[in-house]
Amino acid sequence: QGHWAQLQLFAFVTLAGMLPGFGRKVQKFGARQASGPPAASATAAPEKTVESVASASEVAGGELPPASPPAAGQAAAAAATPAQPTAAGLGAPGLGSLGLGAAATAAAVGVGRRPVGGPASAILGAAAGLGTAANKPQGTLGVAPGAAHARGALGTPLAQGALAQAQTMANGKRLRLDVIGRLRMQLAAAYRLAAKNGLNEGVCNHMTVAVDEEFEMFLVIPHGVSWSLVRPEQLLLVDSDGKVLQGQGEVEPTALSIHSAVHKACGSAGVAVFHTHMPYATALGALKPEYGGRLLQVHQNCCRFLGSVEYESRFGGLAEDASEGHAIARRFREVVEEGGRCPRAVFLANHGVLVVGKSVAEAWDDLYYLERACQIQVLALQAAGGDVDKLALIDDEIAERTCEQTLATMEDYATKHFNAGVLELRRVDPTFAR
Repeated sequence: QGHWAQLQLFAFVTLAGMLPGFGRKVQKFGARQASGPPAASATAAPEKTVESVASASEVAGGELPPASPPAAGQAAAAAATPAQPTAAGLGAPGLGSLGLGAAATAAAVGVGRRPVGGPASAILGAAAGLGTAANKPQGTLGVAPGAAHARGALGTPLAQGALAQAQTMANGKRLRLDVIGRLRMQLAAAYRLAAKNGLNEGVCNHMTVAVDEEFEMFLVIPHGVSWSLVRPEQLLLVDSDGKVLQGQGEVEPTALSIHSAVHKACGSAGVAVFHTHMPYATALGALKPEYGGRLLQVHQNCCRFLGSVEYESRFGGLAEDASEGHAIARRFREVVEEGGRCPRAVFLANHGVLVVGKSVAEAWDDLYYLERACQIQVLALQAAGGDVDKLALIDDEIAERTCEQTLATMEDYATKHFNAGVLELRRVDPTFAR
């Protein structure tokens, strides 16, 4: 035992000599042990708080890991250290491209000072409605299965009465930063999913989502950016006149003329408008009605669009001015004014299609299944030698029941479909939407 005690003492002394200041700390520790515990301070240290009217967990609708107190001086050091970009581009550069300052990124997204002990990436992700890998019970990108998109909710709503910080735009509008961050993530994912499934045409075509109730602003991809590579912070925020309010780049002329008019015709915050030249749907729009140029009841995927599809038979050239966009939007308004619902899809003869959804997830789901429905019809027509009479159409009553069954579960199914697609995107690019 004596040898073992000497060995312990030797190791202890050696370690004390290796670490600067360690010996002094040992002496102070011994002195405190001899004198007993210190007397309680008359003035208690102030409790650390998060200066925020809405916690990050409220914004995300999830639970954050429990916070732990920082070491002395850590708060001051964190404040003096510039924010670093995260893998998803949500650090200083990413938030800067959203029109935010580079400093204090946690405060910029509306959660005040960085919560005690919370990792910056988790806090930023939660504030944007993304959650983290460990706390996503609501689904990918904050799109909750069963979320009330029909009521205009965008992902998981904030707690009652909670308000995140807002940013005043050049046009005087104030936007909630958590909302626009979530919409950026969702729309960028939709662009990538469309490219992954071959629904885009080069760097043409465009998809947008409205960010305010008055339909005066929407997000869109800059002209020339690849759909398969676009990131949330690259998306442009533009007003109905085409003025870029956030981001760098220019808006493709046809995107402005078509989307601004359609968003004004029928839409609200969160409503998405997708315009593509996807092959089979565009091919169907190039046929005369009597030769199969209308979506027929040849498959259950066709039935889901029963009574929700319109046709614009006039092709007026490239929609580079407002007249073509207003002509397309007029078709939407006519349906609504006649007592119908805003069409979910419009076939543009000799051009392409337009899909409108009350959320990005639902617009993506309709876009995907519209192309699948058209693909089945085109292949069936091909097998029938172009003879429409040879197609085995579904009975009207069964088609209507199939449509009702689809619509009854569409919101939940569309969310799951969209979230599954985002997970596929992350497998290819692990940094996307983190």
